[in-house]
Amino acid sequence: MSSKFRQTEQFVPGRCGTAAPNRDAGKSGSRATHLRLAYTNPAPVPRETDIILAVIRKLDSSAIDMRDIKVTAKGAEVTLHGTIRGKSESRRAISTAGSVLGVRLVHNELFGWV
Repeated sequence: MSSKFRQTEQFVPGRCGTAAPNRDAGKSGSRATHLRLAYTNPAPVPRETDIILAVIRKLDSSAIDMRDIKVTAKGAEVTLHGTIRGKSESRRAISTAGSVLGVRLVHNELFGWV
């Protein structure tokens, strides 16, 4: 098991009720049980300001005109506001913003293409 994730086992007896009689006919007094595994990631979640700065840096480095684009974030959701030159540039901006670590969803509010 990887040391990056810590595994927590929680046994919940009787969660599924008794076993079906045709499945466990040969076993006397058997009960179905449920084993739930929970993984916790110790890596910290990036702050909204860090996500915004990372998106702006990545968009600047990808040769997208950032003069009329505003980036906002709420949690792991990023919204791109403003005008852009074309549909292809809009798609490139959305995919670039989505590739930033910590971004789960990108809302497109870019307009202005011909």
